[in-house]
Amino acid sequence: MPGLFDSIFKEFLLQNPNSLLRLLNLPTGESVSLENTDLSASSRSADILLNVSNPDYLVHIEMQTSYDHTMPKRMLEYRILCGLRGETMPEMVSVLLLMRPQAHGSALSGLLELHDIKFTYHVIRLWEMDVESVLSQPVHMLPLAPLCAVPDQDLPFLINRMQERLSREYVAPSECREIWAKTRLLLGLKMSKKHAEALMGGIMLDLKDSTTYMATLEEGIQKGIQQGREEGKQEGGLEEGRRVLLRLGQKRLGAASSDVLQRIEAIADVELIESLIDRVLDVESWNELLG
Repeated sequence: MPGLFDSIFKEFLLQNPNSLLRLLNLPTGESVSLENTDLSASSRSADILLNVSNPDYLVHIEMQTSYDHTMPKRMLEYRILCGLRGETMPEMVSVLLLMRPQAHGSALSGLLELHDIKFTYHVIRLWEMDVESVLSQPVHMLPLAPLCAVPDQDLPFLINRMQERLSREYVAPSECREIWAKTRLLLGLKMSKKHAEALMGGIMLDLKDSTTYMATLEEGIQKGIQQGREEGKQEGGLEEGRRVLLRLGQKRLGAASSDVLQRIEAIADVELIESLIDRVLDVESWNELLG
């Protein structure tokens, strides 16, 4: 999903990780930390990976703003690759958080059946969520409220409720600016910029005073820098990609022959390696995969 919404959710987590777990109806933990989501073998990393202690489990969260029928397979792939990092396969809960109706589709049922594999994951449709479940969370979660099950005609009333709560709890002006900046940005998933600004017209907010707004500008700059670095990462990505392709393939397809090893070693394209990793679960033999 767009990095903007990814970063907003990570800010929610840094302020109170258990509040998001409660919102997703998952067990809260004694401690919750954000894990590194980059597995190196693929350019796609998870949106969010949480390490929960007592009870001990991992939570993999993907957030979507548009429909992608490949998401279940991608989540399964990430689940398997994550397990390859350690000696044992960790207990993991996979969550697909759909931010708006345009992200929903028939392939996102919560169950992926692939050959002899049955992979289950949670599907959370934010627009179906009871708004009171968000309003009962700490104030930093308030920007999610307008995306919940709220009729359009009730949105002005909801914005008023949010204002009243921020005032009642004496939230600092700087924190209020961040909350309203996130609210306005997230409203872009539900309505046009013009309508969002009209809805929040009574709130005096200069987005340029918000670190959230400035972060969106910085993100665009950083993306340009990142593109310049990709070429330098090519060789390292190839080596790691070959390693993971071999390990994942051997788990699915059996031992690799010397011919297979030579063919994998001869691959000099990171995108080809990634496509082969994606296809491992869809084929029955090494020849079918590499043919």
